Amino acid sequence: SRQSGKFGDMELQIRVQPPASRDAIRVDGEVASARIIVRVTALPESCKANAAVIALLAKQLRIPKRSIHIARGSKSRDNIPRFASERR
Repeated sequence: SRQSGKFGDMELQIRVQPPASRDAIRVDGEVASARIIVRVTALPESCKANAAVIALLAKQLRIPKRSIHIARGSKSRDNIPRFASERR
């Protein structure tokens, strides 16, 4: 993970596995070298899987969906979502 920006934005490396039988987030490995796997039922077409990833992350982290966007890897299984802090 990486923090950037003066407002405390954060990026996280994830592996997306569409289409799955259910939406789920799994962490494999030790804390320092953990791999985050996000499984979504949506198909990887027309950004449906990316939208499902954003919705699932927002729900699990209890933050608004508008605070998350895919910074890199939007057409890949290896994505880097950016979590933007709320601007005040």
